[in-house]
Amino acid sequence: MVFQPTANMIRAYPKWTIIIVMLSMTVFMLPDLSSILIYKRSAIIDGEAWRILTAAFVHFSPTHLFYNMTGFLLCGLILEIGKYPYVLSLYGISIALMGLAVYMLMPEMEYYAGISGVVHGSIYYLALML
Repeated sequence: MVFQPTANMIRAYPKWTIIIVMLSMTVFMLPDLSSILIYKRSAIIDGEAWRILTAAFVHFSPTHLFYNMTGFLLCGLILEIGKYPYVLSLYGISIALMGLAVYMLMPEMEYYAGISGVVHGSIYYLALML
């Protein structure tokens, strides 16, 4: 039996997941951009608040990027192709909450990066929806 995508699957193209993966990979390939976007506590204190949100798109190593993108892709494909509601809100809220939680609850942490908070949020969301 050959896999044939249905019209619903084609309409449910996982655009937000793909956009975030492409953005993360682009940031990883541009170290100068990574240095501007990474969560750096001292820079945030100096007024660079965007780093709280943009740190999710920065990764420390190829392995870090690979594992985060693998988990994010798997969850994102299930969420978007399965047409679960509020996926974009889930991504945005997870990104914001992770950055804010690190800032407020872990004052000793100078650097933070990665999208694992969104991956974990997606896993919990899937568990609740199933």
